[in-house]
Amino acid sequence: MYENLVYLLKNGFVDGEVIYNSQGTHPMFMWALYYPVFKYYREKELGEKYFEYYEYLARYMWEMGKKKGLTSPDFKGGLTADRCKDIFEPTT
Repeated sequence: MYENLVYLLKNGFVDGEVIYNSQGTHPMFMWALYYPVFKYYREKELGEKYFEYYEYLARYMWEMGKKKGLTSPDFKGGLTADRCKDIFEPTT
């Protein structure tokens, strides 16, 4: 399902706002929750393309969510989305 949405989004057939309003932050939170599993399978078995569309959508929703105030400015305000920062914006 997400592969189709991302195809439409990437090719300009649907606006990101429409997807955000229909899917919300679900892809973002699910990616953050299951990131260790996705990472394991990417590294050990299925390669870096495993779930690439889902990751694209999750990151897109992350960026939209930040613009809409789902995170605190310094990620320390105790908002639920603040906990996803290390997945989407890891420190180097």
